[in-house]
Amino acid sequence: MKRKFFAISLATLFVTLAAYSQSETELEAAMVRYLALFEQKQDATRAFNADNARPQTITQSDLAAASASVEQNCQNRLPRLCLLAQAATLIQDMDGSVETRAALVVMARAAVKSGKLGEARLILVQALNLAMDDGDILTKARSLAEIAPVLNQTDDSATATRILNVALRLSEEIGNRDRLLQRIATSLAEIGDFALAELVIGRIGNAEPKTLAMAGIAPALATSGEREMAVQILVEARNTSVGIERDDIRVAALAKITIAFSQVGENTEAQTTLALIQGAAEGIEDNYQKASALIDIATTLNFSGRYADPAESAALNTQALGLLNLAKISAYRIENKYSKPIMLARLSTAFATIGDRAEARLIAGEIEMASFKTSALSGLALAVLVQT
Repeated sequence: MKRKFFAISLATLFVTLAAYSQSETELEAAMVRYLALFEQKQDATRAFNADNARPQTITQSDLAAASASVEQNCQNRLPRLCLLAQAATLIQDMDGSVETRAALVVMARAAVKSGKLGEARLILVQALNLAMDDGDILTKARSLAEIAPVLNQTDDSATATRILNVALRLSEEIGNRDRLLQRIATSLAEIGDFALAELVIGRIGNAEPKTLAMAGIAPALATSGEREMAVQILVEARNTSVGIERDDIRVAALAKITIAFSQVGENTEAQTTLALIQGAAEGIEDNYQKASALIDIATTLNFSGRYADPAESAALNTQALGLLNLAKISAYRIENKYSKPIMLARLSTAFATIGDRAEARLIAGEIEMASFKTSALSGLALAVLVQT
């Protein structure tokens, strides 16, 4: 079963890279062979059960054979051509964990970014199959909420809506569900259901997830034409963040609010919020929390630079890289064998986002756990696609 899962993921990810191999005839020919087979099976990705939103199993023996020729022709290519391929080869060492599903969602986002919607959908089908097999209601519901907005980007809004409805039903069976509701609310906004998103936020009692949920829905709300409402929600989110006790979590919330203010065109409010988190990591002693806060601040500085003049943008980027290097020191000091790869994957993605791809690949290469290494490589590939 694991080999079948590996084959489908590897095949879909290699075809995702076709847009970057137009001049490489052997690889292109292999892609064409794969696509011919893919077209015969694409309809299977929509074969969902109406009751539980689960797709039927897709057999992939013929696709595996086609993907083998793609893999053989992916040697010695440009790094960005094979980033997702490297991630895909790790699938054989991964289980059906929530980390694996999260990595697949990142891969699917990269596929969407490259314009390969069918391939992205097929990747998401695998993530969805794994999620529906999960016996833990909380992690199952969270995975569904993460899958839905990406599936919506593949022009399958009906299925995305159905999946989120399943996640909402599952949330009713969970006691401490605030973080799950945060994710569901953000996903609902991303697919355009703002009324239900606001209702879900109203059910969140804890300040941290409530703040993050409000910051999460604001950009989508502004994009829909409700800019004033988006700004009001962000101001409320900033006020709510005062109730967050842990420094690193408060930094994460304010960082997200800062970015959201920038996204809706409120640069003055963004700078006001940014001032609240600069230097906030200095007093944090725990290495995991310190690294997390530094990454959030650095990413926010870099994002703010996109809305600044060239000189200020360069200065902010330099400051961001400096903070990431400090985060790197803290990340490598983390002793917990599970926490360390989580933070290294985040750090790798942050370096890639800011533009230091060499450092991003170096860090990703040092991650031992396959699921987090896959996530880091997929995040690097997505950053390359965004910056290209």
